[in-house]
Amino acid sequence: MLYFSMEGGAGILYFLLCSAFVLIDISRTKSFQAIHFTLLSMAVVYGLVFPLVVHAASSSQILGAGHINNASHYTPMHTLAALLASVGVYLGWRAVPSARLQRYNTFFSGITAKTMVPWLFVMLTAAFVAQYLYTIDYGGFTGYFAYNRLIRSSLFNTFERSRYSFLLPFGDFAVLACLCFWGLLVSRARSASIWGGFILSLMLATYVEIASAGRVYMVTFAALFPMSILLTKRLPPMFWYVGFFCIIIVGMASLYFLSNFADLKGADSLSDFVTREASFPFVSFFAELNGGPHFGLFKDVFLAPAYLAPSSMTNDWLFTASDINTELVVGARKGLFGVTGAIPTDMLTYGLMQFHILGVFIYAILFGILLRVASAVAQSFRYRGLSNILLAYVMLKIGVFGIFYAYPKHYLMTHFAIVVTLLAIWGFGVLGKVLPRRARLVSITGWKRI
Repeated sequence: MLYFSMEGGAGILYFLLCSAFVLIDISRTKSFQAIHFTLLSMAVVYGLVFPLVVHAASSSQILGAGHINNASHYTPMHTLAALLASVGVYLGWRAVPSARLQRYNTFFSGITAKTMVPWLFVMLTAAFVAQYLYTIDYGGFTGYFAYNRLIRSSLFNTFERSRYSFLLPFGDFAVLACLCFWGLLVSRARSASIWGGFILSLMLATYVEIASAGRVYMVTFAALFPMSILLTKRLPPMFWYVGFFCIIIVGMASLYFLSNFADLKGADSLSDFVTREASFPFVSFFAELNGGPHFGLFKDVFLAPAYLAPSSMTNDWLFTASDINTELVVGARKGLFGVTGAIPTDMLTYGLMQFHILGVFIYAILFGILLRVASAVAQSFRYRGLSNILLAYVMLKIGVFGIFYAYPKHYLMTHFAIVVTLLAIWGFGVLGKVLPRRARLVSITGWKRI
C-alpha cells in the first residue's frame, strides 16, 4: 500500500517518465552516457525512494521526520522540483556548443605516458608528504586511526588539531594518481615505472580512503576499477541501462555491509539502511521549503574559490549551504552542541535555497553543463583505458553523487586533486603566453591545449 498514496503515485510517475526518456535518448544516440547515469539516479531516489522516506517519517523513524510531516500537503512540490531538475540537467548537457565540445574532447590528446608518468609521481609524492605531515601530530599514519572518526565528526574538544590540517585534501592526489596509473595499465602501457607507481599509489590511496572513514568514498573508489573494465568492452547501451540498476543494488548492499562491519552508522536491515541514508534530501527540501532561506542568489557559487583556502581563514565568515541546512534541520551546525554530522544539500534543496523553485531549474542547468564538460575532458586522452577510468569517475562521483551532495564546497573538496591539477595546467598556459620559451614550457608539461 506504500505506493498507493499521493507521494507514491507521484514517485512512480516520475520514475517512469525519467526511465522512458533515458530509453528514448540512448536509442537516439546509440550510446549510454553520463547524463543517463544521472537521470536514472534521480529517477530511483526522487521517484522510488521518495514514498519510502515519507512513510518512515510518518512513524518518526528518521532524523528530521517532523519537517516532512509538517509539509505533507506540499509533497507534490518535491516531484515538481525533481521534474524541473531533470529537464534542467538535460538542457544543460545539450547546451554546450559543439565547437567547445570539440576543444574539450581533445584537451589531453597530446599527453603521452612518457610525459604523464613523472607528473603522476609528483602527485604521489605530494600526497605522501602531505599525509605524513598531517598525521604526525596524531601519532603518525597508524596513530591517526585513534582520531579519524572524531575528526570526521568535528569533535575537537578532547585533543589538539594537527598543525597541518590544511594539508588533508592533498591526500586525494594519491587517489587521482592511482586511477591514472591504472588507466595506463589497462591501455597496455605497462612499464616497470607504471607498475611501480600503481602499486605505491594504490597502497597510499587505500590508506587515504580508509582513514577518511567515508563509506561512500571507499565503496565508490573500489567500484571505479571494474566499471572502467566494463567501459573498455564497448558493451551495448541496453546492457548499461539494465546494469545501472544492478550497480545501485550492489552499491547499496556494499554500503550496508561495510557500515555494519566497520560500525559506521549501520542498521538492522537493508531497507532501514536505505531509507535512513536516502532521507536527507527529502528532510532538507521540506525543512527549507517550510522555513529556510529562499534567496541566497548563488553567492557561494561566486565565492567558491575561497573554499580552496585553509578553513582557519574562512570559518568565521564563509558558511556553506550544508552549514545552514544542518542548523535548520537539527538546530546547530556540525561540531556544536553535540551535532556530529553535517546534513548536505542535494540539487533540489540547494536550488530552492538560492532562488526558490526557479533556482532548482537554474542550478540543474549549470550542473548539466559541468557534467558534459567533465565527460568530454575525461574522454580526451589518447589512451582508452585512461579515458574509461576517468569517465567512470565522472559518471559515479559527479553524475550520481554530485546530484545528492550538490553544493559548491563539496564539489571543490571532493574533487580537490582534479581542480588543483586543472588550475595548474591553466597556470602553465598563462605563463607560456607571458614568458619566453613557450615551447620549452609546453614540452615540460606535455599539455598543448589550455
